[in-house]
Amino acid sequence: MSETSVPKKIEDVSEEKLIVNKTGLHEFDRVLGEGLTTGSLVLLSGEPGVGKSSLILEYIRHTQNQKILYISGEESESQLAIRIKRFNIENEDLLICYENIWENIESHINNIKPDVIILDSIQTISLLDFSKLSGGSSQIKEVTNKIMQKIKKISTTCIVVGHITKDGAVAGPKVLEHMVDVVLTFKKDDSGLRVLKAKKNRFGTTSEIGLFEMHEKGLSEYINKSEDLYQSDTYGIAYTTINDGSREHLVGAESLIIENRFGQGKRVALNFEMKRLNMLLAIIKKYFDIDMESFDIYLNISGNFKDNFKAMDLAIMTSLLSSYYKKSVPEKILFYGEVDLLGRVKANLKYDVNNKQESLSSFKISSNLQSSSAKDDLHKKYIQIQSIKDLDKKIFKAS
Repeated sequence: MSETSVPKKIEDVSEEKLIVNKTGLHEFDRVLGEGLTTGSLVLLSGEPGVGKSSLILEYIRHTQNQKILYISGEESESQLAIRIKRFNIENEDLLICYENIWENIESHINNIKPDVIILDSIQTISLLDFSKLSGGSSQIKEVTNKIMQKIKKISTTCIVVGHITKDGAVAGPKVLEHMVDVVLTFKKDDSGLRVLKAKKNRFGTTSEIGLFEMHEKGLSEYINKSEDLYQSDTYGIAYTTINDGSREHLVGAESLIIENRFGQGKRVALNFEMKRLNMLLAIIKKYFDIDMESFDIYLNISGNFKDNFKAMDLAIMTSLLSSYYKKSVPEKILFYGEVDLLGRVKANLKYDVNNKQESLSSFKISSNLQSSSAKDDLHKKYIQIQSIKDLDKKIFKAS
């Protein structure tokens, strides 16, 4: 019979210090918090072919002083070895094995005593004394329970790879996600980048994302080169930034305005809400006395991420005026702020003072900050825009 637990006061409970090991991949550590926590069970899920195994191999390449046991239930030892050699991965602490019976896997764990266990994939592992088919909901649940009990007992980290269904959910019972400590999703975005995100994380935040690029020799961490997106001396474009966790992305609002000689102009908006674009055009008509009814207007929000942040209003309006005037924004400026129906600019504090990323340090800030300390911090790099009419006075007239 197991020993009965005794209820305790909080001050009587001894705290166990979590041991966190860096993975060697900055983007991976960003999503996990600081790294892999010893004794944690991590579920890595994604569509077939997205690069889950490639991410695991990059982890193996970069991690140090960790004895790793890689159990594959899908590839033979020969296939796995060929792929590891093809990626030029060298790690003397790596042991590989083809196995899909949990009892045999547990025996290997007892003999080898690894620091990290990788199981690829959870759907291929079964129990000898369990009659259900491997990959079924009941089998996956029981196998996961066995894995959890084992790694908690020996304080070993385990990464299990899981497939997802057509609707994007992890294949198997929903309870699987509740049983593990961390649930990571790995997806391919519209630009071709691989995006790693924590859906659940008992040891850190779920707001961060990790970015990777796929190439012939595997995955590599994505380096955000914001300066490369910037185009100078080009009218019809204005810039702002959006945030994903602690990461800041340069985003360009691109506008093209062409006179339509055959009737009413059309409106096209990519990655932005059409209703909001029409509202901004109505504000321009009222406060600048510019009638664009007979113009074709095209708007595109460029960059790796798209969202309808209201804080992008000022950048979009600047882009539209730039295209109409055929005047470029004269300096490297980031525009932040929501524009209301009275033409006033409202600062969005979440997005207007985060100009801390080194690659964006050369840009000035244009907004309507209410905080005097924020204005003082920016000093000469700040352009006050209280009303959209200030765009004419301080941006385009200056050019």
